[in-house]
Amino acid sequence: VTRGPFDAFVTLLDPTKDDPLLALAPPDLRARYLIVRGRARQITGRRAEAATDFSGALLEARKTGDAHLTARSLVYAGTAARLEGRLGDARDRFEGAVRLFDEQKDGRASAVVLSALGAIDLVTGDLPRARLTLLRAIDNLAALGDRSARAMVQIDFGLVEQELGD
Repeated sequence: VTRGPFDAFVTLLDPTKDDPLLALAPPDLRARYLIVRGRARQITGRRAEAATDFSGALLEARKTGDAHLTARSLVYAGTAARLEGRLGDARDRFEGAVRLFDEQKDGRASAVVLSALGAIDLVTGDLPRARLTLLRAIDNLAALGDRSARAMVQIDFGLVEQELGD
């Protein structure tokens, strides 16, 4: 668990949660605020509170019609679900984020989330699905010329191939 400045940061952010001025802020600002607070809470080990913040951020982001903000919120909510062991919820959120990132032609963001999905498939034993998902991430990263990120995904892909016996 990380302490230090993040604890102070969470302390500074917590009093604003019931601030009536925050309620007057536009949804995109509320979503961004909840993401920042959720990240600080997650780093300090307050996972349940972080998950609540990320779910709130997702609700606010959806009000905006901003696909990128919604996708980011889905990723944070999915990560919180994964850390809490709710892999089905994590999968649903990550799949939603991939759809939005693909619509925006953001291959890098899509590849990062596909890698997380492939890792979930690997852990849950759905190896054929993990193989396809990780190949898609590898293809995205290859198209972008990102060799180091591609190599990281290929590690999980290698584990899948080993398990499949290919």
